[in-house]
This record gives sequence, structure tokens and C-alpha cells, in this order.
Amino acid sequence: MFKPRMLSLSFVTAVLLAGCADDPGGGLSHGDGAVVHDDAAHDSLAEQGAPGASIKIHTIDVGAGICVVVEMPDPTQPVLLVDCGQDVWKGAGVSASLVQSHARQIIGKRKVALVISHPHSDHYSLVDNVLDQGGSSLELTTVWLGGSLGDYHADGDRVFKRLSTFRTQQPARVHDALPSSYRSPYPAGEPDLTFGAVKVYVLAVNESVGAPVADINGKSMVLLVKHGSFMAVLPGDADGEVQQLAVKHAKAMGLPLDQVTLLLGAHHGSGTY
Repeated sequence: MFKPRMLSLSFVTAVLLAGCADDPGGGLSHGDGAVVHDDAAHDSLAEQGAPGASIKIHTIDVGAGICVVVEMPDPTQPVLLVDCGQDVWKGAGVSASLVQSHARQIIGKRKVALVISHPHSDHYSLVDNVLDQGGSSLELTTVWLGGSLGDYHADGDRVFKRLSTFRTQQPARVHDALPSSYRSPYPAGEPDLTFGAVKVYVLAVNESVGAPVADINGKSMVLLVKHGSFMAVLPGDADGEVQQLAVKHAKAMGLPLDQVTLLLGAHHGSGTY
């Protein structure tokens, strides 16, 4: 399924696909982290017994799309929701209500830090479903977006309206339209998203902005999640150019990509990336 370019980031230990119908179940255990593939279609919560001191990364089966929930070792910290959407035109086969219910079981009543890698609806069409259920709305702590907020108009503007309201109320907590040169202020300062012992770094974003034709996948925000010796990279739909920028920035930041434990397959494991 992969072509050599797919692995140009030099991440070596594990590659996990998302949004593929043949995506296998199971998980990955590590001293400081656990990676869980949650099959929403069967409403199963895997790896419930993972140590409390471990970070847990859930990839929820939404069909053709992606939804990642990161639980911090400290249960008082917010949950990190990285993308949540599906491509309804491809017959996802997993109902939005089931994905919503499953994600909410994982999140519970905790606050949510939201990252949407880029403005393709299969990465954000279900965000509003997850945040708002039965009249109970989860509290957002921060929002980071690939591209600009004005790009997020799919699915009846639900997500755009929610995030626009949040920006009006909390303007300092919405981060979008970042320059392509942007990377986390490391090692000079804290990374962009800090959850106690868990640090989340922006390695690249908006690489294609400014090009004659701005590629939406090229706006992907690439994250590195670090807890102790466990590191995971969540690349959105990053193409080769974005990956090269992520490698360049990681090197400048002193982050050893050859020690990454988990790489979520860019563009859902597409053979063209």
C-alpha cells in the first residue's frame, strides 16, 4: 500500500493506517504510551486496562476518513482531538451517531483541545457531532487549524460557525493562518500544546500557502506528540513537500525522528503520499 516516498520521514517502529476499510484492529504497547485502534462499527473500547501513567492514542474507525483522540496520563488534563471526519461520498459505512457516541465514551466530560490538520471535510465533518451531544457541549480549551478558519465551510457550516463563535469569545485561543515557516518554539520555549508531561509540537503547516495553486493537503499541520520516550507523528494529509519541511523543522528543534514509535499513515496511507 505504501510507496517509498511515504516513509521519507524516517519514522521506523510502527505505521498505523486510518480511514481504510481493511484497517486492522489491535494496538501497540510502549513503556510510555499505548496506541489503540477503536472499531466504532462494533462499538468496542479496546485496551481499557492500559496503565494510567501511559498516554493513549485512539484511532477511531469512521470509514473513509479519520478521527484521533489522545488521552493524557493525567486525567485532569484536556483530551486532544486531532481531526474527526468522514467522506460520505465514499459510503463510509459507519454512522455519524455511532462515531459520536464512541468518541464521547473515550472523552467523557473532559475538556478538549482541538487540532484540525487541514480543511478537507473528511478531517473535520464530525467535529461538531463529537463536541455537541444531547444538549451537552464539551468545553474547548484551544483550537489549532491548518489553513485559515475561513476555509472550513463544508457540512453546512456547522464547524465553521462553532469555531467562529469560539474565536469571538476566546480570540487568543484560536490559531490559524500560520506562516509556512512556523514551527514550535523549541528548545527556546514550551511547545504549542502542553498537557503536563505530554508535549505536542507543530513540525510543519501551510507549506503550500503562497504557491500559484495552493494545495489543500499541503496545508496539513503535522504534529509530534511526546511523552517520555514515546513519540508519535500525526501528519494529516501531508504530501512529500510537507514531510520534507517537517523533517527540516524537527532537526532544527532537536527532535529525533528516528526514535519515533508511531507514525499515522499520511493521507490515510494513500499510495501516492
